[in-house]
Amino acid sequence: MSASQAAASCTLTPGGVVTDVPVSQMVSVTYTFDTSASGVAKLQIPYAVEINGTVLPEFAEKPRPLGDDRQIKLSVAPGTKIALYLNSDAHPAYRTQPVYAVQARTRDVEVTITERLGRGNTETATFDVPTCIQTTDGKRFDKYDATLTGDIWMKVSHRYTTKEVAKIIGSDTDPIIRAAVLSIYSALTNNTLNINFPGSAALPAQSISVTFEEQQNVSANISYCPLLSHVLPRTHPNCYLALISEAREASITKLKINSAWRPSLGSIVHRAGLGLDVTYIESSEGKLSIERKSLSDENKKNGTNVTQQEKELFKELQSKEAIARQKSDEAKLLETAAKKITYEFRDD
Repeated sequence: MSASQAAASCTLTPGGVVTDVPVSQMVSVTYTFDTSASGVAKLQIPYAVEINGTVLPEFAEKPRPLGDDRQIKLSVAPGTKIALYLNSDAHPAYRTQPVYAVQARTRDVEVTITERLGRGNTETATFDVPTCIQTTDGKRFDKYDATLTGDIWMKVSHRYTTKEVAKIIGSDTDPIIRAAVLSIYSALTNNTLNINFPGSAALPAQSISVTFEEQQNVSANISYCPLLSHVLPRTHPNCYLALISEAREASITKLKINSAWRPSLGSIVHRAGLGLDVTYIESSEGKLSIERKSLSDENKKNGTNVTQQEKELFKELQSKEAIARQKSDEAKLLETAAKKITYEFRDD
């Protein structure tokens, strides 16, 4: 019997004759993510796990967010093939890009995925031969190292088609707004989308221009990703639907957007294509430039949209959140330690 197998016994006859049945030992597979390079150490990346070509039942209806421990832990049989679906590609309807696939052998597996910023990164979300690591106690495991680049973020970020968008926004949407949203996914011919509404009993005639500005985060971290054909269609259509609908209701005539989907900055909201950043609003009543970067960037001077008191309150909030996370981590450590305690009861 090989070292990778354990013996199990079962009774085969009424006379009690038993035989040893070889059973493969399970091996552990651990994925560890490091996203500190972009300033969000606990980025809640949505994920789903695929085993031997089939997504696990617990991910059938929706993905899970990566937890504070930054790990995905599995126990599988030797020979098992494991792959991940990440970000918006982890959604049940869009699982087309499995990444970081490994095949477990007879040893445990550890995979470290480290986010890397910048352009020109040629790494892919695939692996070569692992490195065999031996610990001080003689245990050996297979070690893989990989990166999470802007190009890989783009790969696991779903780009919506006009057919998908037509189903998502529904046929009961205002036909002018519906047509405007659909045009974004057909690839606009220029950075400004002009929308014209005729007058109605409820609202007067109105023209809205939405200008999409080039995104520095995309150009700084992805080899090739044009704004109109690859960036804007990676944002969920309901974001544009809400933007245009609210602009119509508020009689807004001009909008500027400086961030839709983006790969390597901020929370998972933008990276999963669920957010838009508006920097300029104009209506017949006035103009408003929205500059909020000084709230979180100490090197930027306060503008008309951020007061010093607000900056101080924001720093206080960050401090309280850090304390809360520390207490949560300490509580988890204590809980883990408590489970390891063995109580010995003796009769005196």
